[in-house]
This record gives sequence, C-alpha cells and structure tokens, in this order.
Amino acid sequence: CIDGLIVISSQLEGIYSQVKNRIKNIISIGEPLGKGGEYDCILPDDASASYLAVKYLLEMNHKKIACVANSGLQKRRSEYKRALKDFGIAIDESLIEQIPNHDMDADMYRKSGYQAVKKIINSTNQIPTAFFMTDIEACSGAVEALSENNLNVPEDVSIISLGDTELMSTGVKITVMTVNKSETGVMTVKRMMERIKNPDLEAVKISVPYKLITGNSVRKI
Repeated sequence: CIDGLIVISSQLEGIYSQVKNRIKNIISIGEPLGKGGEYDCILPDDASASYLAVKYLLEMNHKKIACVANSGLQKRRSEYKRALKDFGIAIDESLIEQIPNHDMDADMYRKSGYQAVKKIINSTNQIPTAFFMTDIEACSGAVEALSENNLNVPEDVSIISLGDTELMSTGVKITVMTVNKSETGVMTVKRMMERIKNPDLEAVKISVPYKLITGNSVRKI
C-alpha cells in the first residue's frame, strides 16, 4: 500500500486515471496535475524568475536582448517582454525565436538552441548584446552558434538562463536563475506528511522562488 506519491506531473501522462484511483495523496512538482486542482502542486515561480533574469541584463546596461523561448513556457517569454517594456525598451520580434518543448532531451535542446541563435544572428543587422534563454539545456547550442560567428561569451555576447547548471554541457559557466532543489524537496516532503496525517486538507499551490547564481556568461557594458 502506498500512502503518498510525489511526482513530476508529466511522468503520469497516459496512466493518470489508474494512479489517481489507487493513490489518494499525490503531490505534483512543476505543473498542476489533472484538471480540477484536486492535488497539491509545488510550482517554481517562473514568471518572477524570468522577469528578474531580464532585469539583471538590463541593469548590466544591455538593451538589445534576444530571447530563445520554449513553446511550452509562454509565461517566461511574456515576462521577458514585460521587463523590456518596464525599462522602456521596444519589443523587437526579430530577436525572439521559439523552440519546441523536448521533454528533457538534452541533445534536441542543444540543436534547437543552436538553430534559434543562428537564425537571430542571420536576421539582424546588429548582433544582440545578450540572450535570455528559457532553457538551460539549449545554452550549449547557443554558445556553439555564437562561436561559429566569432562571438565569444561574455566578451561579445552575454547569456542568462533559467534552470539547473547540472543539465548544461558547455565550458562556459552560465549565469542562471535556479530553484534550490534541497529546499524544494524538504517543502514537498513536509507537505506530504501533513497530507497523510490529514487527507482531507484542501489542495494548495505552493510557489517556490528562484535565486540568481552568477557564472561567467554575463558582462556589464
């Protein structure tokens, strides 16, 4: 008998109905599970993290900032635009490229990041001074594309991303907004223990803040 299940919601795709009929106490990490808000959900605060990442670039005097955005993470792209507007920077759609959601396939993200950055470079008369990447896994492809155009990070172009640096394979230490996995784990287990003791607790969404980890990929200009 399983008293509780902690899961990344995408892991239940295809077997959701069977699992929910067998296990009452379920907590989802990353995104809501099901349609009725019936389960607790631990949600990283993507919106605030994206805004703060772009704000950090703006405070480093970058004004021509490109965005490589995951098609499944529209909130991150929206916050990129909001930050630019708040700082009086006009939105240039030619500096925004969308990449598919590859469900943690690092090689596909690398290829998509490479293609997106190449497309932006080839479509503009003035190279962006910085890139906001919504996926850390795409950064290695971005660095590769920049290098092929004789652009170095951070001397010529800066990069900031959201995500876990452990998922990135490049010699450049990318500056990131990241979630503390240990704190998230403790928070999730604590909530699960409360729920097991009292299964009738109302389901809640718990927001987890990101924090900035500075690498060597952003230069003040």
